[in-house]
Amino acid sequence: MVLRMRKRLHLSLQSRLLLAVLIALAAGLVSSAVVIKTLGSSWLAWAGGAATGAAVVGFLTVALMRQLRLGLNALDQGLLNLLDNDFSVTLASSPVGEINQLIHRYNRLTDALRRERQSLYQRELLLDTVIEHSSLCVLIADDRRRIIFANHLACSVMADGKPISGRMLTDVFAQGNPDLMRAVERLGSGIFPLRAGEDNLYHLFCGQFILNAQRHTLILMKEMTREIGRQEAAAWKNVIRVISHELNNSLAPISSLAHSGQILINKKQWQQLPEVLTTIGERAEHLKNFVSRYAEIAKLPTPRKTHVKWHTFVQGLNFSYAFRLDGELPSDPGYFDAAQIQQLLLNLLKNATESGSPADEIILSITQTPSRSVISVADRGSGMPAQVLKNAFLPFYSTKVNGNGVGLPLCREIVEVHDGVMTLSNRSGGGLRVTVTLPAGMSDENELVKQSV
Repeated sequence: MVLRMRKRLHLSLQSRLLLAVLIALAAGLVSSAVVIKTLGSSWLAWAGGAATGAAVVGFLTVALMRQLRLGLNALDQGLLNLLDNDFSVTLASSPVGEINQLIHRYNRLTDALRRERQSLYQRELLLDTVIEHSSLCVLIADDRRRIIFANHLACSVMADGKPISGRMLTDVFAQGNPDLMRAVERLGSGIFPLRAGEDNLYHLFCGQFILNAQRHTLILMKEMTREIGRQEAAAWKNVIRVISHELNNSLAPISSLAHSGQILINKKQWQQLPEVLTTIGERAEHLKNFVSRYAEIAKLPTPRKTHVKWHTFVQGLNFSYAFRLDGELPSDPGYFDAAQIQQLLLNLLKNATESGSPADEIILSITQTPSRSVISVADRGSGMPAQVLKNAFLPFYSTKVNGNGVGLPLCREIVEVHDGVMTLSNRSGGGLRVTVTLPAGMSDENELVKQSV
């Protein structure tokens, strides 16, 4: 009931003006009637009534303007508080309906802003806690390469716990490892020592973002020495396990055959000796090939990139494995080490042939843009399960009976030394697609930058 009465009191401005006019007319008529009764009907009576009505209108107008002025002043002060980021002020209601509606909306706005500010404060506090206790070195630099934020770990690793905010990136990185600073300037990523000659390695990630209309650089660094050591130990254990298995598979029958040959010699059964010696030779050759395949990864030379005509290059592949060329070959030459990329494609075509795909479904396609060459080998074989696809590039990982897990890792290393990218994906309808993306060329400026790095 009280709220309904208060709502009724909050009359609109139009209603208040109309009410003031009606009251003034009523007051004028009453005053005129009194004067006429007292002095008679004359111009003086009518003038008195008009003056009384005007006085009433003036009084009500002044009272109404005061209420309007108070409400507008309150809203003006509240907006100034908002400009000062002060959301704590709540305005009192006004008897003027329109003003009271604006005040009500202002109070709702400030309440929402208060809640949002509190939520943002809590999230910033949580984010600050996570960053300060993170295992990553986190740095943020402005567009002038000046560090504006560095978490505790970054200060500890780079300046022995001393603050580095306000310092230039070149003061932090360039003096310790110029290569690391060049990677930051290129927004690159990779694994670097923090200072030249140190054993501890860090994984670097750089990115940019816009804050307050200014470009900032985000730098994340994670200590990788222990992780790399664990990965190396796991890789060596895997190598030892695979090599031991293969050596046992070859040496055991060689030893057995040598013993059988000795028995045959003692019994002077010469006719069976050639067969025994041939089998020993085959197992020894298999073991030799197995060891040489492993050595290929370790001795992969630096690529000697030249401009290669695609037509001549593809003709050299036709003599080894059957495939179907999809589309026309690019007219512009590629830019790569022809011997290494040929070895790459021979491995891929060999895998496609061994996948069980029909020969006419093994498709080679080559496309080229001014910036890159894309080579694709697709087949209609059995494809790869998700787990195999995930581990396909791991050295010594193989699901083939006679596989050694060297082919695809070697292919990927060839692509990476060419600054390219290699991806595997299953095809809809069955089969596998291998895509290799290589730089189509290199300008003199880029070549100089690469050599300097």
